[in-house]
Amino acid sequence: MLKNLKRKLLFYFTALSMVTLIAIGVIGFRYMRGYIIEDAKQSLYDSALHFSELIEKDTEITFTFLEGLAKQNQWLGHEHALIPQLDKLRKELLTRENFLRIGIADPEGRLFILSKDHDRVQIVNIAERTYFKEAMLGKRSIMNPTPTINPEYPDEIVVVFAVPIYHEDTIRGVLVATAKSNYFSTLSAHMGYGENGIAFITDMDGVAVAHPLQDLVDIQANLITLATFDTDFKELADIIEEARTLENNVTDYAIGDLKLYIAYSRVKGTNWTLYVTAEKNEVLRLLSPLSWSLAIYNSVIFAFGLFVYMKINKEIDFQSVALTLERRVLEQQAMYDDLTNVYNRRTGISLLKDRLELARREQVCISVIYIDIDDLKITNDTLGHHLGDQLILDIVAVINSVIRKTDFITRVGGDELFITLHDCNHADAERVMALIEEKMKKYNSKPDKRYVLACSYGIATSDDVESPFPEELINHADSRMYLHKQAKKSTPT
Repeated sequence: MLKNLKRKLLFYFTALSMVTLIAIGVIGFRYMRGYIIEDAKQSLYDSALHFSELIEKDTEITFTFLEGLAKQNQWLGHEHALIPQLDKLRKELLTRENFLRIGIADPEGRLFILSKDHDRVQIVNIAERTYFKEAMLGKRSIMNPTPTINPEYPDEIVVVFAVPIYHEDTIRGVLVATAKSNYFSTLSAHMGYGENGIAFITDMDGVAVAHPLQDLVDIQANLITLATFDTDFKELADIIEEARTLENNVTDYAIGDLKLYIAYSRVKGTNWTLYVTAEKNEVLRLLSPLSWSLAIYNSVIFAFGLFVYMKINKEIDFQSVALTLERRVLEQQAMYDDLTNVYNRRTGISLLKDRLELARREQVCISVIYIDIDDLKITNDTLGHHLGDQLILDIVAVINSVIRKTDFITRVGGDELFITLHDCNHADAERVMALIEEKMKKYNSKPDKRYVLACSYGIATSDDVESPFPEELINHADSRMYLHKQAKKSTPT
C-alpha cells in the first residue's frame, strides 16, 4: 500500500511539474511574442519618421532650387521682357529629370509658362489657384497631384511647386514649376515594410498623394470618403482622421480579414502625412514553429528550453527591419560625424561644393569660418577624454544656436571644424563669429564650469579665391585661423 502511495505521489508530482513547466513555457512564449510585436511596431514607427524626413529633405531641396531661380527672375511689367528669362529657366529645367514645365506669373495671376520639350510660351490664368495665392502671401506652396489638361503631356499626373519672386522686399510675382507626380509614388513604393507592407501619402483631407496603386492618385481618391462606400476601410479612415491632430503615431487596423500595423508621420513643410504598413501575419510568421518547439523543450527541461528560445529569439531576423536599420546606420556613418552628429569632412566638402555652385548662379557670397578648439588636448590629458568630448559638443551646440538653418557645420576631425554660411560676406561672418564668442564667454562666466570654451578661427569668402574648388576656400580659412592662433599665443593674457 505504501508502495502504491509513493507511485501516486510520484505520478502527481511528475504531472504537476510537467504542467508547470509547460505553463511557464507558454507564458514565456506569449511574453516574447508581445516583445517582438512591440519591437516591430517601434521599427515601423522609426521607419515612418525616417521616410517622412527623406521626403521633407527632397521637397526642401526642390524649393531651395526654385527659390534660387526666383532670385534671378522677376516680373518686369511687360510680356516681351519675360522671353529671355523663360528661356533661361527652361535651360535650368533640362537639368531636372522630373520637371516638365516652368514659368513666371505676374501679380494678377497670368502665368507665362514654357515646357522643357517646346519653346512656345503659353499663358494661363492661375489667379484662383491656391498655390498662387499662398505664394503671393510669401509662402512656399505645393499642389497635390492633379491630372494635367496640357495636350503636350496627355494623361500625365503632375504636382505643382510655387515660390514667391521678390524685388526689393516686395513680392512681384510667382515662380511656378510643374513636375511628374509619379516620382512620389515611386519613392513611396521603395519604402514598404517587409514583403507585403506598403507606404503611401495623403493630404490632411485624406486625398491620395502617393500610393503604389497609381490609379488612386490618378483619380485623386479620398481614402476617408472611401469608407462611406466600403466599410472595410472604416478603421483606415479613422486613422487618417486621427493624423489630422497627431503628427506621429503607430497603431493597428484591419481591412476586411487582413490585419495590419500602421505608423504615420507628418511631412513637415507640407500638408501631407506618410503612412507605412506591415501585415501582422508577416511579423508573426517566424513565431509559429517556435511555439511547438518551445512547449516540447520546456516539458523536458525548462532551463534548457528557455535558453534555446532566448537564443533563437535573438537571432530572429526580420529582413525588412534589418535592411532599414542597416541602411539608416550606413547613411548616418557615411554623412555624419559619430560624436557631434554634424557633417563629416567628406560630406561637408561635397555640400560646400554644391553651395559654391548655387552661389555662383545666385551671384551671392559664401563664407567659411575655420575653427580650432583651444586647449582640447589639455582638457583630454587633465580631465579625461569624456570631458574633452563634452567640450566639443558644447561648442557645436553654441554654434548651432547662432547659425541659420541654411548654414551647416562640418567636423574635419579632432579639434577642427568649419562653418559654411550661405549668402554671407566677410563682415556678416565676423558678426556671426562675434555672437559665437559672446555665447562662449557667457558659458565661461559660470562658476561651476569644468573647462573653458575658446577657439581660434579664420574667415574666408568665395570672393577671396579664384578657384571654384571648396578645398581652396577651406585652406584659405585654415591659414587665417593659424595666424589668429599664433597671434593669440604671442599676446599676453
